[in-house]
Amino acid sequence: MDLSHAILFHPGEVGMAAGCYHELFATFTDEAAFQKAMRILIGRHLTGDWGNVDDHDKGVNDQAVKTGARILSAYAVNGVEVWIITESAQTDNPAVREITTFLRPEDY
Repeated sequence: MDLSHAILFHPGEVGMAAGCYHELFATFTDEAAFQKAMRILIGRHLTGDWGNVDDHDKGVNDQAVKTGARILSAYAVNGVEVWIITESAQTDNPAVREITTFLRPEDY
């Protein structure tokens, strides 16, 4: 994980939809490469690099970090579109989240 930028929120429990895992894992040569790529993606998400979302959605995500609303990042990984969604905060602290999920748009 690239820690050159500050982590903006705690992801809570991190999971991956089964379809996303199977399609994405098949594009890597081994488990270590897959794990490294996933650590990089979650690092980007947690530090506010929202990936391939438009400027409006970047602004929505930036505001969600402050308010506790849902955050969605989008990345292209080896030809697979991957979303990372962190659900809205369930506490008064918008930086504390309960769950973050890797999925493909078709898994949503």
